[in-house]
This record gives sequence, structure tokens and C-alpha cells, in this order.
Amino acid sequence: MGGCAKEDDAALIYPNMSEVDGEEGGDLYSSYLYQLLLDYCKDQHDAGVDTEEIMSFLQSPELVRDFFEKQGHSRCNILQKDGKNGDLRTRGRWSSSNHTCHFWKLTKVIKVTFLTSFFLLTALIGHIGICHLMDVNPLMFFPTLQEKRCLLPAHPILMEMTRPVADCGFCSTGDLIIEMDEIPSKKEFAKVAYLSKPVIIRGGGKSGGMPEEFDFHKLKEIFQSEPGGVDAVSEECQFLPFRSPFISLREAFDRISENSSWEEPWYIGWSNCHPGVASKLRELFPRPDFLPDDSSSSAIDWIFIGSPGLGASMHIDYVKRPSWQAQLSGIKKWILHPPPECEAVCPETLMFTIFPGDLLFLETNTWYHETVIDKDALSISIGSEYD
Repeated sequence: MGGCAKEDDAALIYPNMSEVDGEEGGDLYSSYLYQLLLDYCKDQHDAGVDTEEIMSFLQSPELVRDFFEKQGHSRCNILQKDGKNGDLRTRGRWSSSNHTCHFWKLTKVIKVTFLTSFFLLTALIGHIGICHLMDVNPLMFFPTLQEKRCLLPAHPILMEMTRPVADCGFCSTGDLIIEMDEIPSKKEFAKVAYLSKPVIIRGGGKSGGMPEEFDFHKLKEIFQSEPGGVDAVSEECQFLPFRSPFISLREAFDRISENSSWEEPWYIGWSNCHPGVASKLRELFPRPDFLPDDSSSSAIDWIFIGSPGLGASMHIDYVKRPSWQAQLSGIKKWILHPPPECEAVCPETLMFTIFPGDLLFLETNTWYHETVIDKDALSISIGSEYD
């Protein structure tokens, strides 16, 4: 055993697993145990332990047995090699009901797990293929799954891994923030509609027919005036609590008031799927009429409300289309960061402020963004997507 034992020394201990319980692969496990013994021997030698003391340990089945039991291996054959003729003879076998050699059992578990996973994946693919050929819903045999909107929850890490790589050319031409003081024509807006740059139209909402004043009470009245308008957000659409104590739109409506003395700042958002509510919102906030003729808007509106001092934390929207947003009340600051792949050609940060009556057009699926509600008024904004 290297520097701590000579090859011609008699009666050295050899751990053996080749015949324990008839399990296969014992020779490799024996080598593993032998290596443990060898490493221990070398450590003792390096620590200055006398060579004769180490040899005494190696020639004692009882001491070696105790060593392996402390290492968690307690079902092994102890063999001794006779220094004279090289024969191996069994010197003892021990077992413990509390300890077993798990090395090979673990290998078998891994094999069984892999084969089981492969079988289930193959069965799933086959099931989907057969249902496709028969033109039936693959989930028809799983009624509990049909009730779920998503089989797997959306996780930010997974979404980021599947996010399309951005074309960073938008940072290499012209001004990165486009501001307009008048409502553009369709032809003028078409030139900037898909440049991946934020477009701000100052006063564009008011000039486009939106009400001069709009507050939380009016918004709440629209949703509550339609039967099921409030609950439809949780049942059919999406409520985003963001940084708030509210778990539903109904709770938010019950607790939010118009006064500006909130105990803690908060920010929420939700989408509307109720057709009656959508009709009333569209009367007050029509789709910008200067959007390109060949573009289409989403039927779903998004509403965002927040108290001063807070807003949406830094994030990116995993949507396929650009968005427009009208600031109805309050002042909202925007902070943008380019996607990681564009950091070499884009500025680190873009900042701008949106005031009541302004329209903002932004590809929130390209720019990472956060918002902060400024001053002392409640911020209310409404928007949608277009392509």
C-alpha cells in the first residue's frame, strides 16, 4: 500500500463485495472500499503514525470492520491475503440491520428512474400524436387538467431562457426617445411604430377624445355597473398584485380610497375580459386612430393603478406585440434598461416622465422597465397591445 505497507507483508485485509447477496458489480465496489482503506492508510502515514501500527491495523479484521462501519459500509466480506502463497481467505463477515451498502442500489434506482421517465415521455408523445390524428383534445381523458389555464406555471427564469434575442439595431440610429407634441398622421406614426423605441405623444390622449379628467371612483363605477365585471378579472382574466397587499380586484376596490394618505405605497394592475366593461372603456378610451391600417389591437385592456412612491419593479413583458398606454391621472416616471444582448450598443438607462393626457408607445417585450409614481396623486393608466 504505497509508502505504508510492503507488498510481501503477510495477512493484509482486502474488502470484498462480489458475493454479497448475489449482487452484480461487486468487484467495482470492492475497489471503492479498497481505495477508502488506502487513503486512510496514506493519511495516517502522512500524519506520522508508525508503519508497524498501520500494519497492525491492516492485519486486524476487527479494526478494519470498525473503520468501514464508521464510513457507513457494514455488509462486506473481509478477506486476507496470505503473503506466502497469495491466496485469499475469508476472515469474517459482518452485517447490520441499520446500515446497508447503497452504492449499487443507488445505481439501480437511477436506471429505473431513467427508464420510467423515458417510458412516460414516450407514452405522452404517443398519446398527443394519436389525439392529433383523431382530431380530439389530448386532455379529454384528464378532466382536472382541462380546468387549468396552464399545465405549468410561468417562471421568470424559464421565460427569460425562451425570450427571443432582440435586434439591437434600434440603438444605433437616431434619438432613442421619440417625442411628439401633436397627434401624428397614420403615415407619420407608421415610420416610428415599430422601431423598438419609446414614442411619447404629449397630450395625445386628450386630443384623441379621452376625457379631460378621470379618477378612481369613475373607474370603479364602470366595473361595478356591469354584473360580474369585477369578479371576471379573477375568474377569466388576470390580476397582478405587484407590490401591494391586495389579492383580488374586489379587495382592492373595497380598500382603495381617493385620499392621498395611504399607510403604505402600493401598485396593482389587471386585464379586463368582460365584454360589457370593455365596451364602456372603449367609449371613453378609444383605440388611437393613427395606428397603421394593417395593425390590429388586442381586445383585452390593461389597467394600472398605484399610489405615490411606488410602481412596478424592473421586469420585461413576455408578450408578442408592442403596447400603448394612456396616462389618465397622476404622474409616472419610467426607467428603461436594454436587454443584456444590447448592452454594448445601447445606453445603460433611459428615463422619461409621463403626465396626465400623454400617450406612450413602447415595446415592453424588448425593454426591461420599471415605474415610479411621482408627486401626491393616484396614478391611473390604461392600455392595450397592437401589431
